[in-house]
Amino acid sequence: MVRTTEHTCKDCNKIYASYQSLCNHRTKTHRSVNIDHDNTAIILDNTLIIPDNTLSGCQLSINEIDKIYNCLYCNREFNNYQNRWKHHKICKSKNTQNIENNNSQNIENNNSQIIENNGTINNTTNNITNNTTNNGTINNIVINSYGNENVLYVSDIFMEKLLSNLAENTDESLKNFIPLLIENIHNNPNHKENNNIHFNSLKSPIGKVYQNNKWTYKDKEHIIEELHNDKVEFTEKWINDNKDKAPKLSKERLKDYKRISKYYKKKNIYPEINKREYLYYKNHIENELDS
Repeated sequence: MVRTTEHTCKDCNKIYASYQSLCNHRTKTHRSVNIDHDNTAIILDNTLIIPDNTLSGCQLSINEIDKIYNCLYCNREFNNYQNRWKHHKICKSKNTQNIENNNSQNIENNNSQIIENNGTINNTTNNITNNTTNNGTINNIVINSYGNENVLYVSDIFMEKLLSNLAENTDESLKNFIPLLIENIHNNPNHKENNNIHFNSLKSPIGKVYQNNKWTYKDKEHIIEELHNDKVEFTEKWINDNKDKAPKLSKERLKDYKRISKYYKKKNIYPEINKREYLYYKNHIENELDS
């Protein structure tokens, strides 16, 4: 057969008969993918398109990069195709998928209102997680969009304790200051409407956030830095709004914290955020997906 079109790898000059073969070669052999903070990965139909010339425009599946295979029904992840295939046979979410879709449509039509324990109504237009209780009752939880979390329950006592710990100015207090606040807001099992971040691996550079009514893959380092800066601003606003309750020198201690070098954050604080997000996913989110 006469080869009408040739596709050449620009790194090793190997020639392939099809564009897909070239992409597969580059995925396996030249798999060095760096996602810049300003160069966010794009997800279309579970395909990661990285706007980077190093891959010659190839569209790489998320599964090809991280070697992860997602269940079509419950989104549980497996490290190979065979395990996913076996899981599909017994996946309990197959029978509840229609229920989930119907509930999602009903919530959107009713402006997606969730009522908190204290009676406060928080309007959202987000995702629905179905939790089945022991008696079979399904409780709908509307997940808030990333960046639009419910923070009304964050108590003054908690913030006072957090800032008092920061005043100790030890490595332990600096390392845990913002991670504890993130954990209280995003990883709170009593407020699952804010569980809008999924880190299912400590080492993977990719994480997921629930935003604009869908789960979106993003550069994990960017998510962590964004989370950190947002919670620093949250703390600063709380201090300004609660001057009579904030511990002494809180404003000064926060200013000192903001002067911490980026190197220290990347070495000590960001890994702590990554670890806490991952542990919450493994201990809470993953167990619910398995049930």
